[in-house]
Amino acid sequence: MEHSFAYRLNKEGRLTDDDQDRFRPKIDAWDQGPVQSRLYDIIDNNRDGQLSINEIRAALGIPARAQSISQLVVRYESEWHYRPQKLDDLDEILGHTTSTPHLNWAAEKGRVEQLCWWAQVAGRVGLPADGKVYHLHPIGLVTAFKKPRENTYRIYQNGTIERYLSPEQKPDSARYIYVDKEGVEHDFGVFKAIEAGRWEKIGTPGVGKVFLVDISELGSNSARKFGFEFSGTSRKYMSMPALASLIGALMEVRFPDVVCTGFSLRDGSPGNESKSHINGQNGDFRFLRLDRSGGSLDLSERPELLDEFRQSEFIHALYKFGWKQMLAWRYRLSGVDKLLPRTAHYPRHHHHLHVGRYQPDFREIKYED
Repeated sequence: MEHSFAYRLNKEGRLTDDDQDRFRPKIDAWDQGPVQSRLYDIIDNNRDGQLSINEIRAALGIPARAQSISQLVVRYESEWHYRPQKLDDLDEILGHTTSTPHLNWAAEKGRVEQLCWWAQVAGRVGLPADGKVYHLHPIGLVTAFKKPRENTYRIYQNGTIERYLSPEQKPDSARYIYVDKEGVEHDFGVFKAIEAGRWEKIGTPGVGKVFLVDISELGSNSARKFGFEFSGTSRKYMSMPALASLIGALMEVRFPDVVCTGFSLRDGSPGNESKSHINGQNGDFRFLRLDRSGGSLDLSERPELLDEFRQSEFIHALYKFGWKQMLAWRYRLSGVDKLLPRTAHYPRHHHHLHVGRYQPDFREIKYED
């Protein structure tokens, strides 16, 4: 009890600098304990080691995180079990000694003793005499048995993607949920994948397998706030993680005219068009036009049609959600040679943006813990 109490007083700013130093072992013991550590995992979205009011509010507003909190089972001594030493351990923190008594605290000890009932009933009803019991949320417990959990990708506005793979389901399908900065969930539903062999490089099969999703209908999904379509390609398959990243990037910018010219074929290969488009991770997009038509744009011929601001925003969103390599074209506009941010000039990339070197910020979630 003294550990949690010292931690609380410190968080509320009620300890002097000297007290903080003196009680640091108690504060750290609680802050680094199993309960607090699990709450950090669930609530501390920006991983700064703090549980802010806004983060707690946001976590409780997200069903999966609120469910994880409700399903915590903590073994802790009941407050209805009276043990004098438990209260005496708080004397030092409250500044209570026999020579300089804290009168309010002394009175509170007496009040607590009168309220406690554990010792009187424990033996008759089978409760443990030491007062240590498992505390749980009954509704959360019932919900845990209600139905099998789904494979789920939760995509957050800050670029983080949480992936939960259920032991109760096959890995060839998953629900995709985008959580915006207000904590509002956009449920894209369940996507079914096909299994394919992993490629080491074009023409060279690798080891293992990948699960690929046909995303040709993504632009008509009821949860989307963007426009998206394929043009001139049969390479409409993405890996399941890459789909999560694409949803994140598209929801970030919410442009109506994003056109993709291909990721991978249904067997995970690139076909004859681009040797790097393997395993559903690397892809191409048309450049965004000022007229928002979604039409093709050749930067070597008509760079004045490029919507530089929106194109830069889209590139930053793609980078944020995992694609760390961008290949494009150096163009000349108003007498100035220009290159889009985060891109490198590359031959034959005058009419599309290539995204590759997929390295997303993924976090594996284990709800069963």
